[in-house]
Amino acid sequence: MMPAEDAYAIIDRIIVNGFLTAEMRVDGSYIVMKNMSDRESLMLDMFRDAENVLDDIACRLSFCTFSVDGMNFLPSRAEAMPALMGFWREAPTSLVVATNMAVQGISERYLEVISYLEGYCYTDKSRYLWRVYKEGGLFAVPGAVALGLNAVQENWAVVNRSLDDEDDYNKDFNLSLMVASSFNSKGAKVISRNYDTKRTELLELRAEIAKWGYDRKRVEEEKKQSEWTVPLRSREDLVRELYRQMRGEKDKHDLFMEKWMQKQRERAEQVKQRAIERAKQWREKAQAAPIDMEGEDSRQATSEEVEKLSGARASYVSKYMSAYEGLDKDERFLRKIGARVIGE
Repeated sequence: MMPAEDAYAIIDRIIVNGFLTAEMRVDGSYIVMKNMSDRESLMLDMFRDAENVLDDIACRLSFCTFSVDGMNFLPSRAEAMPALMGFWREAPTSLVVATNMAVQGISERYLEVISYLEGYCYTDKSRYLWRVYKEGGLFAVPGAVALGLNAVQENWAVVNRSLDDEDDYNKDFNLSLMVASSFNSKGAKVISRNYDTKRTELLELRAEIAKWGYDRKRVEEEKKQSEWTVPLRSREDLVRELYRQMRGEKDKHDLFMEKWMQKQRERAEQVKQRAIERAKQWREKAQAAPIDMEGEDSRQATSEEVEKLSGARASYVSKYMSAYEGLDKDERFLRKIGARVIGE
């Protein structure tokens, strides 16, 4: 991609002149060619003969001819078209090919800089041109009015109108805030602080876009999304995607999911193997030191053993209760609570 400064210089010419030019010297004559505007592309069908290739090329070059030896053909395009058509029909093939390549080059350059228009609209030079020219003052070249506004000029005008509305809103907002501060100063300060924060973030984003000519973060995110999945913007894209899936072709998203599933399978297999190893180690340990199960069979306790166990329990309870003998209800409660707190 070209540097933003170079793109901005080209956009300046497109906005002020309405087109880009390519100069040529042919047998002592000075020919200036221009790229075709949007309106000219629609008018071309009224003059061209698409079935005749030579006439079609001659018609296109006639529309793209700006001047020959200083004679501007834009103001009298309709009257000059027959002469221009005859000139390009009789021109040498080498001249036609070279001129066609030159026109194609400036047309490609015109399309290339359109992606930098957003960044250009946020520059000081753009706002200056808007204040000086507006729409009516853009037609500085004689005959450019017949061409009408091109796509760059139209979008540039729309963005600048929005920026003008934004400036008017900022003025009205500050006046309203000044009036509101006399009734509720704290609320007005909160609103002003929130507005200034959002305004600062917006201006920083626009400065970043003006630096590079486009929103780098947004472009990088769109690029990542396009790499992960095949974009579907039309019925033809959907058909191509279905055929791609039928052929078994995989995009980046499919490869990622396949790799992720493979990792999950490998991880599950590792967990399974570790469980098998632990079970194997436990069996080996159990076989090395078997538990002695040869003991006395379980039997029911005798009455003497039950009586002996009950006597031990009764002795413990009587010993525990003797500590509270002679105490009234409140003291007994306080001692129990104290013992519990100390124990905790």
